Amino acid sequence: TVVFNPNQTGAMAANLRLSGTNASALPIDVPVVGNGVKGALQVAAVTFGRVAVNTCDTKTVSVMNNGTDPVTISRFQVIGSNAGLYTVIGQPLGTLDVNHALTFDLRFCPADIGAKDVAMRFITTDGDTTLVNVSGSGANPGNLQVAQSVNFGIVAIQQSLQKSVTAQNTGDVPITITDVSIVAQAPNPFTTDLAVPVTLQPGASTTFTVTFNSAIGGDFTGTLNVKTDDNIVNAIALAGSATVDPFAAAPNTLFEDQPVQLGNHLQGTVYLRNFTKNPRTVVNIWIAGRDANAFRVVYPFTWPYVIDAQSGDSIIVQFTPPHPGVFFAQLFIALDNGDTLQPRALNGTATVSGVADGATPATFSLGQNFPNPFAASTALQYTLAARGDVSLVLYDVMGRAVRTLDAGIREAGVHPVTVDATGLNAGLYYYELRVNGATQARVMQVVK
Repeated sequence: TVVFNPNQTGAMAANLRLSGTNASALPIDVPVVGNGVKGALQVAAVTFGRVAVNTCDTKTVSVMNNGTDPVTISRFQVIGSNAGLYTVIGQPLGTLDVNHALTFDLRFCPADIGAKDVAMRFITTDGDTTLVNVSGSGANPGNLQVAQSVNFGIVAIQQSLQKSVTAQNTGDVPITITDVSIVAQAPNPFTTDLAVPVTLQPGASTTFTVTFNSAIGGDFTGTLNVKTDDNIVNAIALAGSATVDPFAAAPNTLFEDQPVQLGNHLQGTVYLRNFTKNPRTVVNIWIAGRDANAFRVVYPFTWPYVIDAQSGDSIIVQFTPPHPGVFFAQLFIALDNGDTLQPRALNGTATVSGVADGATPATFSLGQNFPNPFAASTALQYTLAARGDVSLVLYDVMGRAVRTLDAGIREAGVHPVTVDATGLNAGLYYYELRVNGATQARVMQVVK
C-alpha cells in the first residue's frame, strides 16, 4: 500500500525503489505521482436498485468539501451509454466552503428492463476530477393480483361470515397498497380489515378478510377497491344474501301432482340448508298424520347428524301406497337448538293405471289456492271438462273433514271457491276434489 499525503498544492512526483538480494534485477525504481489540493470532494455512490420500466425514481445526491480550502465545481456530466435515462434536478455546480455540501436530485427513468449503470463526473476549477458510480436497473412493474370477486352466498341475518382474500405482488419491484374502500348501497353489509399502507416486495403477498353481516334480509352487492401507488385500482366484486331463516328446508310439499301406479313407489327430496356460521345438528326426523304408514324416510339412514356451517344436506322420503287413493302426512325435522321446522306436506296419490282413477288427466283439474299461506281468506278454482258430481272437502292433517267447500252436480267450466279462515286453527290442511269417483288434492296453510 502506498499512501499519498500531500503537504502542498500542485503536482508532486517521486520514485518507489525496490531492492533485494538479486543484484542483476534490483534495484527497481517505480514512479509515483499525485496532485495536492486544498479542496476535496466527497460524494457517495448512488444506488437506485430496481425501478419499474416507464416509471421514475429520484435520489438526492450530496457533495461535501472535506478539504482545507473552498473548492469550486465548474463542470458536471453524467457519462455512459445510459446517460439519457438520468436527469439532474437542481444545480450540481458552485463553490463549496470547507465542510459544506451542496445537494441536487438525480432522477432515473428506465424504458426497458436490465442494468442501466452510469457515472457522474465532477470537475473543479483546480482541474481535479471526481467520478461517482450510479447503479440502477429497469424491472417489470409491480403487479397486484387479487380475486376478481367474493361471493358469500346466503347468510342468516345478523350472522357474520368472513372470506379470506390474498393480494400478491407478481411484479419485479415493490408495490404499495395506498388506499382501500368499499362502495355498496346502504345499509352496507361489507367490511374489511385491510389496513393501509401495505408494501409488498416482489413475490410477497398479504392476506386480509372481508366480512358480510346484514341486519336485514335481501340481496346485496358492492365493490372493494384496492388502490396501489401506481394509481391502479383493483376492483373486487362483492355479493351476498341475507335470510331471516337461518335454517331452511325446501320444498314445502312432496309428491303433489305425481300419481303413482299401485305396486310402485316414488321418492321425493327435501333439501336442507344451514345458513349460519356454526354447524347445526338435525336431532330427529319423523312422519306423522293420517297416512304416515304410506311414507318412510330412506335417507339419512340414522340421525342425529351434523350439517356444517354454510352447507347443506337432504332428506329423501319414499311414498309406497298400500292401495289406490289420496294419502296425506307430514314430515317433521327437529334441530339441536330446540326448533322444529315447519312441517313438509306429503301429498301422494295412488292409482291403478298411473293416472287418476276413472278419468284422464284432462277430465278435471284442481288449482292451487292463492295466497298460500293465508290468514283471512284464500281463493282457489277447479275446472270440469264435462258435467259431473262434485265433492270438494277440506281436511286437517289427521284426515278429519273440517269443512265442505262445494258439493253437488256442476256443469263443465271453471268454478271459483273462496275459503274463509274463520274457525280454522293455524296449520296445514288439504283439500280434496272428487269428481265421479276420481280424486285430486292439494295442500294449503293457515297462519295466525
